[in-house]
Amino acid sequence: MKTIYILICVLAIYCLTGCQKNSSTDALPNSEDYLKLETDKNSYSYSANENINIIAVNISDQNLYYLSPSFFASVQKHVGNEWTDLGSWYDIIGIPPIITTISPSDTIPIIYIPSDFEFFKDFGEFRIHVEIYEDYGLNNIVPIEDRVSSTFMINP
Repeated sequence: MKTIYILICVLAIYCLTGCQKNSSTDALPNSEDYLKLETDKNSYSYSANENINIIAVNISDQNLYYLSPSFFASVQKHVGNEWTDLGSWYDIIGIPPIITTISPSDTIPIIYIPSDFEFFKDFGEFRIHVEIYEDYGLNNIVPIEDRVSSTFMINP
């Protein structure tokens, strides 16, 4: 019971402080590349239940930050000429999030999603959108173009 109470308190504090975030996409000083989000493969099998590993590569000269485990990863599918947001993927629930640093030149795994996740039932081209920040206080979000993974295919 004490663990549940602590988890509820941590999530409540997180939600209260999250409401004060600046979600501006122009938080960084210019349009340089700061980050690359890559998948470990270009194609995955829905039936094989593989892990889609999203890897962050910090190509800037400053530290970048994200919450780990991530509660803010969104799956997007390419439909027609647009990317459609299918909803959020919650990495691990029940572990209080911590702020993780991605130092300049670091290459680190930041999230994985199983290829048999419900959003991938309709096969096609997908990408993952995550929240990465330029400051430890998680106030200034990195531009959207730097927070979207490379595309990947889900096949039967």
